Amino acid sequence: MRVFLVVNEPSYYQYMLALFHAERITIPDTTSQRTSFVPNAAVRALRQIRHSWLFFRTVLGSPEPTAFLCQTAHYAALIGCRLARLFGRKPRVYLFNFFVNPATVNKPLQTVLRILFAQEIGMNVNAPNEVEYFRRISPAANIDYYPYCLGRIEGIDPDSLQQDSFIFSGGHTNRDYAVLLKAARQLKEYRFVVACSTASTLEEPIPENVLVNRDLPWIEFHTQMARSRVVVVSLAADLGSSGQMVALAAMQFGKVVVYSDYPSLNQYFTDGASGLAFPPGNVEALVRTIERAMELGKHPSAMGALARNEADTTFSRNRYENRMNSHIAEFLGSSRGAYPPGDGDSSFAKGSSRGILGA
Repeated sequence: MRVFLVVNEPSYYQYMLALFHAERITIPDTTSQRTSFVPNAAVRALRQIRHSWLFFRTVLGSPEPTAFLCQTAHYAALIGCRLARLFGRKPRVYLFNFFVNPATVNKPLQTVLRILFAQEIGMNVNAPNEVEYFRRISPAANIDYYPYCLGRIEGIDPDSLQQDSFIFSGGHTNRDYAVLLKAARQLKEYRFVVACSTASTLEEPIPENVLVNRDLPWIEFHTQMARSRVVVVSLAADLGSSGQMVALAAMQFGKVVVYSDYPSLNQYFTDGASGLAFPPGNVEALVRTIERAMELGKHPSAMGALARNEADTTFSRNRYENRMNSHIAEFLGSSRGAYPPGDGDSSFAKGSSRGILGA
């Protein structure tokens, strides 16, 4: 079988080339590109057609069976490979880093996805509701669920930084800053730092005890987080994959984390032991939870230490990648990429769905 690794970050995924005896297809991330001559939607459509043709041409031009491991260009791979089936070819497509917001997928788009998924599909998903959603789209898909895990954050040592007493909250996707600002208004004795994007709309008036920093560089974003006493991850809706990277970074830094009680976040924590959950959108509950968190965070806390240990062990990037690579090897129908027992252990502490679903 001829295997292609489709990535936009070739250096990071370099090890997978040898692991799966794969050839690389690099498709740069162009989501930030803009043009004044052609509408953005038209640019994206043309790019999708060009990339779909690349997959279609690759399948038909290969004398061997083909498989694509896609970190990017997911829809182009699905379209190109689905078309190739009309010509008697049966390529395999494995999707990772593939995020779909179920709440925004209308019925016509669901129909399109069902058509595109009517082929040999393998997937790595990172939240329980993603399993349920994609299982409805394609009962035959080979889906593996394991919570997303973050690599070690280099260049920042929270133990060597001067710690401050403020509350940090950051990120852009699916955030509920309105409930946080309402809570801050009641907690005048505490300082808050919100690190968000210029695209983030803050619908509530900003209280005097809240500092808003927009578009911080990566290092400054995480340095501010590492200096804080408490980190709040407040999500607007249960949309699958959102909030994990900030939560995991805070866990690595040993922070007391206050989080919306949605599956994408609560899969990482034991409420009351390694973090503190609050009912999404509930201002009064968030106020009480922040007050408790600030007391716990006054001194090095058992809660922060347990969160750090969980980030370093159960949710380590090495464990995540071993798990995914073992699933890819199974999907390809070979021993390529298989790891010794234990390295890709299917057990983890949180979440109700685990293991490989489907075959």
